[in-house]
Amino acid sequence: MGLYRENGQRITKSAFPAVTLADPPKRITENVYQTEPYGRGDGRPEGSRRHLLYEAGDMESFPVSARRSL
Repeated sequence: MGLYRENGQRITKSAFPAVTLADPPKRITENVYQTEPYGRGDGRPEGSRRHLLYEAGDMESFPVSARRSL
């Protein structure tokens, strides 16, 4: 699997004409929280803590890895 020219010649990664672009900022429409469990750790739910990651109305530029986890 890979990229090939019309004549069948393989395009190597170093020869691929790619340019890195910055992601445009996105407006957060609602509060985004991270939830972390806390308690004794015996398998029973004891509760959780919520931490505000992004507040509604903020402008953020998310890297690709962060977009997958949200």
